[in-house]
Amino acid sequence: MAAHFSSRAVPRLCALALLLAFTSAGLARADAIQVPAQDAYLFGTARVIDGDTLEIAGNSIRLADIDAPPLSFTCGADEAGRPVPCGQRAALFLRELVGLSPVACIPEGRDSYTRDVAQCRVKEQDLGAAMVRAGWALASFGTRYVAEEAQAKADNAGLWGFPAGRAFLPAAPPAPSPAASVGTKP
Repeated sequence: MAAHFSSRAVPRLCALALLLAFTSAGLARADAIQVPAQDAYLFGTARVIDGDTLEIAGNSIRLADIDAPPLSFTCGADEAGRPVPCGQRAALFLRELVGLSPVACIPEGRDSYTRDVAQCRVKEQDLGAAMVRAGWALASFGTRYVAEEAQAKADNAGLWGFPAGRAFLPAAPPAPSPAASVGTKP
């Protein structure tokens, strides 16, 4: 007799089977792969599009609260005068983080390009935090990765290490103009 499952139960059963396979093989700890109870998660092999975008099973996913340079972005020139491809380096770093491991993403919304915006992990590593800590992305759209960005800046990591790479980095807020603080006397 064949078992029949509802269409909502199949993704949950697949995720449970993967989790059990990892656990029985000794590849996962209890907290290594977090699969939420609801159906709103993305899990699987990811393809890196650029330094802050992945694709899992045809779904385009923007990593939440980070901003990496576009693929065509360069950070000036090296000693030989060749352009330094910082956008490509950011994408390569993300590709190395992901490797062949499954990626688990919890969507937090959608962006103007209709991509899922999500916090994504490989095992227990938060991909957004790792990108910002390495200096290949900026903490943006919130305060989630502010400490990682401060450390990258202090270490001159990634984009922070290239004087011309700072063109992608946010400018310091402008100083108040003297005219703005001048009041009128009664």
